[in-house]
Amino acid sequence: MSSYDPGRWRKGFFAGRAALTFPILSRALIATAWSVAVHWMMGHGFVRSFGSLGHTLIGVPFALLLVFRTNTSYDRFWEGRRLWGAIVEETRHLARHAALDLPPAFRIEFRASISVFAHALMHSLRGKRALGPHAAALPADLLHLIDGAAHVPTAAMTHASALFRHGIGTDARATAILASFEDSCRSLLLSAGGCSRIRSTPVPFPYTVHLRRALVVYAATVPFAFANEFGWLSVPATLIVTFILFGIEELGVNSEDPFGFDPGDLPLEGFCQAIDATLFDKNLDAIAARKLDLAAS
Repeated sequence: MSSYDPGRWRKGFFAGRAALTFPILSRALIATAWSVAVHWMMGHGFVRSFGSLGHTLIGVPFALLLVFRTNTSYDRFWEGRRLWGAIVEETRHLARHAALDLPPAFRIEFRASISVFAHALMHSLRGKRALGPHAAALPADLLHLIDGAAHVPTAAMTHASALFRHGIGTDARATAILASFEDSCRSLLLSAGGCSRIRSTPVPFPYTVHLRRALVVYAATVPFAFANEFGWLSVPATLIVTFILFGIEELGVNSEDPFGFDPGDLPLEGFCQAIDATLFDKNLDAIAARKLDLAAS
């Protein structure tokens, strides 16, 4: 994801790659070249303009298609952000559990399992398979089992649950702690499932096909609507109009899958780094130990 300051208007205006300028411009230039050809044919009497009324009528349903496409894509982007926000929050809750409830001998492996969950989820959403930088803290035979599982994040969370259950014991206090822990695990797995649902369920293909056909028809008829009123100025007018329309459609495509590497996608690496920073924060152990010392005194 591209970082930017919303207050720096000039930088936002001249952004190239982050704003998908070049793929949009290439399509708009094709429509502009068509506009030049149409104007030349009109000058030689091969075709004539049909005025702007018909084109305006076409534009109404076309605008509805674009609005629906953009809103649907942004809803997917925002849901992905909300799900990863929940993942970050729940892993912080688990980091607190590790510091307060687990014996020191269990903590490193437990934290590494949660880290593997987050990194494996990130890579799976990008069509890859990797365990992240803290996987080396886990036993080699366990890594083989986790990496070979059908769903790696679930396997990593299963190991974390086994460690936690073994670490806290079986007394009455452990029962309440385990209930809170299981709620966090369930929330993490539900969030992972929600991300996978977004990744594996794109906008219906027939809708995308129809929208793009409508976009091509609209762009192809722009010169016929503008020619009588603007003359040769219809050429730059076509460039401006089609650049805006192709841009709106491309924004929808870019937001549809928010887990990739495009400039507008979610910063999953940053989320995973934030998770690791909390999980392996030694200050949490120090704070938990200090509270226990005060209680003992």
